[in-house]
Amino acid sequence: MKKARLDIMTLLLLLGILILAQPTLAQDHPPYDVVYYEGEFGFHYQQWPFGGYNGDFYANGPQLDDDGNFEPGETNAVGGFTYTDNDTTVVYCYGAILNPDTTVDLALCFVRTQGEFTPGTYPVDAVDFMGGFAFFDDIANFQLPVDFDPASLQQWLDDTIADHKFISTSGSITVNEASVDNLIGSFTGSALDAQTLMIISVTDGAFDLAGREPVDSVAELPLALHSLSAYPTPFNPLTTIHFDLATDEAVRLSIFDLAGRQIRQLHEGFLTAGAHGYNWNGLDRDRQRVGAGVYVYRLEGASWSSSGKVVLTP
Repeated sequence: MKKARLDIMTLLLLLGILILAQPTLAQDHPPYDVVYYEGEFGFHYQQWPFGGYNGDFYANGPQLDDDGNFEPGETNAVGGFTYTDNDTTVVYCYGAILNPDTTVDLALCFVRTQGEFTPGTYPVDAVDFMGGFAFFDDIANFQLPVDFDPASLQQWLDDTIADHKFISTSGSITVNEASVDNLIGSFTGSALDAQTLMIISVTDGAFDLAGREPVDSVAELPLALHSLSAYPTPFNPLTTIHFDLATDEAVRLSIFDLAGRQIRQLHEGFLTAGAHGYNWNGLDRDRQRVGAGVYVYRLEGASWSSSGKVVLTP
């Protein structure tokens, strides 16, 4: 009995360490290198060594919005990001399901590496924080963490009300691709719920997400511009491109696809200094709907240009 108690206490200690190490979708974070805005995230779980708690988690669809809410009409959400902070690269993804009773199931998976990230297999490691996954079943007060510091993450976990809160204690995460275009990989292992001391084995874990570079429309602006941005993005059916001219000038505002083909011209002509906004409804120059994907908006003056990206969802 003493040996069993020691093993449980060791698992609980590892659990606490791993919780403090997890990344978050907080607003106060280093700049994202890539944002994964939609995809699939799933796995099978089975109570270990025996028991009737088992099932399949599967989420697909767009990411949660900036406030951590589901998009209107959506009951699934999948998203993630990569970023580098103090020479540590974090690759992170999540899946969320809105249940009919308004509770939410949430699953997370992440890998951390020193220096530049390379695809490969990473162990669940609560000591060096190299990777892990988690599963929260029937969250009654669903919200994402809002602060990155460990104390806030611990408080978020304590405040989260759920039937089960499983944190990985063993296993591995394999990342096959983590590029601007895709985040693809798999994971397997065991996870512990410290509330009930229940352990689950996790198998067939997989994630496949589409990505893009985040729009940074403030950096490197020409002197002729005070600001350039688009909101909302991702969007459907309408986004607005906002800009603030420093001087009176003739400008051209156009939409391009990623191959460099001009899709639509929204404005060409003289504008006074100050704030302006132009809507794009996802139609091309022939007023035909373009396909879902990443598009570039470009504002050009006589001797300068600046651009950003927007994402049109299906």
